[in-house]
Amino acid sequence: MTPLPIPVPPMLEQAVGVPDAPARYVGLYWGEGDELYFTDGRTSGTGHGYAFLLYRRHPAVEPSLAGYHIGACDQPADHWLVLDRQARRLAVAPVAMARDLLRGQWPPSDPATLSEADWRAIVDHLRSRPVPTMEQLFAALQEQRQVEKELVTWLDSNRPGTEGDK
Repeated sequence: MTPLPIPVPPMLEQAVGVPDAPARYVGLYWGEGDELYFTDGRTSGTGHGYAFLLYRRHPAVEPSLAGYHIGACDQPADHWLVLDRQARRLAVAPVAMARDLLRGQWPPSDPATLSEADWRAIVDHLRSRPVPTMEQLFAALQEQRQVEKELVTWLDSNRPGTEGDK
């Protein structure tokens, strides 16, 4: 794993859509469907791709990623970014090494099993969730755009050679 001299904004996870979780390490990479993917070795999902591209392409970040292929819509990643949420640092690692690190942060566990009744209860719960209104969707979009603005502002003020909170 190679540590990267990249600033890590305090709102990075929120901006790119990584949910709160007890995991110390989270992997980030670009993949199929032109999406940002995240994983902590136990759970995974897609995040906010536009915010990730704002971060990845920022002048304080992009030069440090030269030579690493973190994925594209038509090519799988050769490397993943690995965020250390405690130390607020990023590293890059080949995919297999990143996967091993992320899975290794969890204690071994038995495979999960669900009874048919438990499965039905989960499905019923999901079906009963209210559909968001247009106002709620618009508010969520505005909130996301604000976090993206804060991300770029923070990066601009924390670039090497500038004064800022590091």
